[in-house]
Amino acid sequence: CDADLDGTELLPDGTRKLVAHVKDPNAPIDCFYVYPTVKLTSAGPMTDFAHIDITLDPLLAQAARFNEVCRMYAPLYRQNGVVPGAGGMPTAGGSFNLGLSDVRDAFKYYLEHLNHGRKFVLMGHSQGTGMLTSMMTTDVDPVPDVRDKLISALLLGGGVMVPDGETVGGTFENIPICTEPGQVG
Repeated sequence: CDADLDGTELLPDGTRKLVAHVKDPNAPIDCFYVYPTVKLTSAGPMTDFAHIDITLDPLLAQAARFNEVCRMYAPLYRQNGVVPGAGGMPTAGGSFNLGLSDVRDAFKYYLEHLNHGRKFVLMGHSQGTGMLTSMMTTDVDPVPDVRDKLISALLLGGGVMVPDGETVGGTFENIPICTEPGQVG
């Protein structure tokens, strides 16, 4: 996450403005990010981490800029590969469970060794959201002292279910959905 993350703002008059990215070395919160499916050449678990460039692409594109406000943690995991056009997305069971055990172990390590009581945001996309959602049902939702540290969960490209007219229930029994802009906790 320490790459050049400067951006370009497109202004209404058609001009552009450089927006400098400044990492906060004393960020007050943590972010735990689980990247989307990057193994797109074969089914089955990703087990070769000799070259992690494909995992760095979504990290830099989707999560790294959050280091302006949080310390970023992004574990490698044995994700389930997908072959585009062959049908089917990774689902619970089989090699999905290998990746889930990696994410759960990394989150447990983060809580025990790196968190030091700090509040955190969980962030995922696609398969990463599936991993986080599954992890949250056992390691966050039913654990009050962990749940109390959760600021928000950005579960993009996944499905969290809540019964009509309710804010909890369905996927999570204790973590409510947001009902208004800017809501946290």
